[in-house]
Amino acid sequence: MRVTMSGGQAYPPLLTEVRRALLVLGSVRLTEDVSAAVPVLTLYSEVFQNEVLSLDSSGRINSYLLNYRASYSLADGKGNTLLPKQSVKLQREFSFDRLNVIATEKQGEFLQTEMRRDAAQQILRQLASLNLAKPDTARAAQP
Repeated sequence: MRVTMSGGQAYPPLLTEVRRALLVLGSVRLTEDVSAAVPVLTLYSEVFQNEVLSLDSSGRINSYLLNYRASYSLADGKGNTLLPKQSVKLQREFSFDRLNVIATEKQGEFLQTEMRRDAAQQILRQLASLNLAKPDTARAAQP
């Protein structure tokens, strides 16, 4: 199956994760040719937000809840909707250590990377459920 992607320039880290996940499948080829009649995966947005989850007795932050949301859709080569715009939503909790702020920042960055990977896998599972692959007529003709 061949697929093209759009909207990725605005969301390069998510685009990279989705491309990597598609290429790992082996049965999917990415193409940049938008004139080809292939499905188009469009990435609309990617948002990370931190919420304070808990405070200590002196009112200092103890932990955060990291929220992630990515929106996407899939259309066929003619522009017909195969998968309407939807979102992947993920949450992760992480502790805030005011005595080791750099480690806390690194933990937040690590969680963002992991959440992107999880979102890419969820998008792929959704695409796989559509069963877009066409049977290979050349192989079907062979005995």
